[in-house]
Amino acid sequence: MAKQDKKTQIKELLSKLEKSQDQKEKREIRAELRSLGHRGGLGKGAGRPKKKASKKVSKKKKKA
Repeated sequence: MAKQDKKTQIKELLSKLEKSQDQKEKREIRAELRSLGHRGGLGKGAGRPKKKASKKVSKKKKKA
């Protein structure tokens, strides 16, 4: 199976998963997505804001 063919198939399955209401059908679609190398989710995240990476500030020792 060609890489482009996999991508189109994954896109189709994701749109199908988004529209689906039945849990059993969703489970089957996710299993199919995973078999194609996808993680099986819609990729929308949990809806929480991402934490910003804080800059590490090194403290210099004072010289006496």
